Amino acid sequence: MGSKMDLSHRHEVAVEVVTLDAWAAERGITTVDRLGTSLETAVVSLQKLGLADAGSARSRIASMQSGANDLASASRQIADGVQLLVDQTKQMGTGLSQASAFLMAMGHDASQPSMDGWMTIPQANGL
Repeated sequence: MGSKMDLSHRHEVAVEVVTLDAWAAERGITTVDRLGTSLETAVVSLQKLGLADAGSARSRIASMQSGANDLASASRQIADGVQLLVDQTKQMGTGLSQASAFLMAMGHDASQPSMDGWMTIPQANGL
């Protein structure tokens, strides 16, 4: 059972349809004529899309499905590549942090500047 709003809306739609039918009848246009015109328009549109018969429509749909599958596969490969890049970047960051900590420790633990692991000329060390 519909609400008053539903019934009111249905009445408005029914009135619009009756009004449209009355307008068409005044001009000698029947519902069948309008339906025929709509079907002709649909057929012309399908022909413009290269879908003149069921076989070509099936072929076109199969081609689109294949393209969509290829696109999905390529997208998956890109996502996998990006994930690999992220993982490798994290590993590089960890390695660089370890190398930095090692070099800094060498510099702090060195008793002489020449032992800190850096190749510098004596003038740069203030000697």
